Amino acid sequence: MGSMGIGGLCIRKHVEIAQMRAGGTGVRSVDPYHLEEYPWRLEFGTPNMVGVAALWAGQDWLDEKGVEKIYAHEMKLCAQLVEGLRRIDGVRLYCCDRLDNHLSTV
Repeated sequence: MGSMGIGGLCIRKHVEIAQMRAGGTGVRSVDPYHLEEYPWRLEFGTPNMVGVAALWAGQDWLDEKGVEKIYAHEMKLCAQLVEGLRRIDGVRLYCCDRLDNHLSTV
């Protein structure tokens, strides 16, 4: 529910991840080398604050609406689409006849 360019990484404690890039740091700009400590070890450049704010707002929206309600609405729209497409001559659908245990993808 965030914008493009935002993501996250969850790793188990004590797992070392090799740095893929190196560069300046906004945490301690006086240091000539990139920091070794987590989480700054994996951060390069200015954080995507617009993306972080969008992800936060998206999570708030999900919490407010409820995942079950969103899923039910998507499945209702999916069923309407399937019914409408099946009424069109020459259209052949390759999705399941039952949509009760699927994503709303046709």
